[in-house]
Amino acid sequence: MIKHCFMLAVVLIGSMIASADQFVFTSEEPIDLTAPPSAAVCHFLQEDFSLFREAVVQNGKAVLLPGELPVGWYKVDFLNAEGKLLDWTSIAVLIPLLKRPSPQTPVAIDVALSWVPPPGEASWRSVALMAALAGVSMVRDRILWRDLQPEPGPLVAYTKYDDTSVIQKDAGLDILQVFHDVPYWMLGYPQGKRHIPEDLRLVWRFCREASARYKDTVQAWQPWNEGNTRTFGGHSTDELASHQKAAFFGFKNGNPEATVCWGPYAGVVSEAQYKTISLNHAGAYCDVYSMHSYDWHFDYPRLRKWVFEAAGGKPVWVSESDRGMKSDPESELGDLTWPYEKLKASFVVQSVASSLASGVARHFHFVLPWYMEQNNTVQFGLLRKDGSPRMGYVAYAAAGRLLADAHYLGQWKDASHSTLFAFAFRSKPHGESRDVLVAWAEERNEWKDRGNESVPLHLPDGLNVESAWDFLGRPLPSVIPETATGTPVFLVFSEGALQQLALYKEPLPDRIQYEEPCPVVLQFVAPVEELQQWTANWSEEHYRTALPGKQHWELAVYNFSDHALSGSVALTELPAGWALAQSSWEVQLQPMERLVLPLKAEIAADGLPEQEEPFRLVFRGDFGAGQEAHLAVAFRPPAEKTGGEQ
Repeated sequence: MIKHCFMLAVVLIGSMIASADQFVFTSEEPIDLTAPPSAAVCHFLQEDFSLFREAVVQNGKAVLLPGELPVGWYKVDFLNAEGKLLDWTSIAVLIPLLKRPSPQTPVAIDVALSWVPPPGEASWRSVALMAALAGVSMVRDRILWRDLQPEPGPLVAYTKYDDTSVIQKDAGLDILQVFHDVPYWMLGYPQGKRHIPEDLRLVWRFCREASARYKDTVQAWQPWNEGNTRTFGGHSTDELASHQKAAFFGFKNGNPEATVCWGPYAGVVSEAQYKTISLNHAGAYCDVYSMHSYDWHFDYPRLRKWVFEAAGGKPVWVSESDRGMKSDPESELGDLTWPYEKLKASFVVQSVASSLASGVARHFHFVLPWYMEQNNTVQFGLLRKDGSPRMGYVAYAAAGRLLADAHYLGQWKDASHSTLFAFAFRSKPHGESRDVLVAWAEERNEWKDRGNESVPLHLPDGLNVESAWDFLGRPLPSVIPETATGTPVFLVFSEGALQQLALYKEPLPDRIQYEEPCPVVLQFVAPVEELQQWTANWSEEHYRTALPGKQHWELAVYNFSDHALSGSVALTELPAGWALAQSSWEVQLQPMERLVLPLKAEIAADGLPEQEEPFRLVFRGDFGAGQEAHLAVAFRPPAEKTGGEQ
């Protein structure tokens, strides 16, 4: 088991990063590269692949003194004495982090440390340290429930997650942790590893034990990942809401200081999903509403409307975000073509700036290590296969520094140029409070047509630029550029200077005053085979289904408190043409009891008319002293009845 290093993160970063991965340096460090056998010379190429510097290889090393390579990204070619290319890699030269961003800084990254990088301490430390050098304070990881509890009973004494969590802490990183599986021994519906268990007490116990175990290393939790998709269980919204509530109480019981996030959905949250989430009062059972986004940055405000409605004024974290890019089909390592390399680097800056401008409190780029999907044709990683940085890593490190602890001020718009994006922030580049404007110009295009736009950047007179930086964090002349292009620039002004701009800020929904979370949780129980997929805005949703006639369902009532509770549960909303044999119950619950009530329903022949809005059963529990339990279950007719997608 790996032990804590007990040293300051800054000391660790400064002393170990070069020896850990040999790919990321600061401008104050010497460049010391190990060359392949037979290499005689080393060429350092800039992002336009022009030769910037040459170094002779001596004793298997290519060494440059501090300052000989300015800040930036470099392709490194190793050549033999005859000038033949033997191999190549890439390196990053970054501005030193004079002061670490605070734990609240909004620029974050998904490292997937326990999942994606090659297993082992050296690999894990390298990725964690590269995340820290990028200027982030929080990273996202993964655990598997089945690894921690392979058999019924207590969690196992040791897993790799004990090592990876310590490594990330030693790098000065907070962790957002997520799980999305169940152990093989756990019987539920169906008997698969990707569907939440029927008995939510199992969820409560696992979340309690996990949050207590990792209370010193894991600051935030998500109780499931993209549960609305078939890939991760194909759950209905009511299933995920009840699961969220049980997990919330488990996490808080194990570590009252833990931040509990809403289990993020994949795709665009629809109005129908929002309504069901709202009717379940699920917002009371999370500290942060989290979501995932793989959309173009210019669509963030439009596509996130119902996310912010569902959040009800609570902070929103985008815990995965990117736009998949096809790798070079001629690259066996999944590298990008050189034009796409620069486009992706520009996009990661555009994405984080636009995301924060949309109202998001924290933005996690997906993903730091090398990672491919769609039969190894789409690349997501900001690192190459050998762990060296892509251009996008250097761009994200620029955002991590220049948008450290950023607070969004508003957007400056030029009515004559709709393709201009200029977002103003109050942040702490290099540890000092400043106003920062991130600006670029881009059409609403796909990858192949991006990077060609150029418009005038006519900011009002009287603004004095303190410093300017390009998308790779390289210094520019301290003036306002005449044009904005597809590659973003960061313009730094004195604190308060941008207040003279006419800044527009999209209003967010009013804050919802949620009631205190109720320890009584309601759960609808029916065969999972009766769930079906519904596609809206290319996003997956799953709904309960029913046919006219008699139905036999169950309503489970849990008590997740440490004392007995009594009260009533009643049906408050029933679709026309539906009838329940019993619609109210008096219940008494012992601590951790699960009481199952039969739900016998009958649906008339005309009780499932074709309509866009789903049908809903809504229940409310009253347990005194303002303790209310809520459950809303959304139905749609089976696909064979409606002709819809299943």
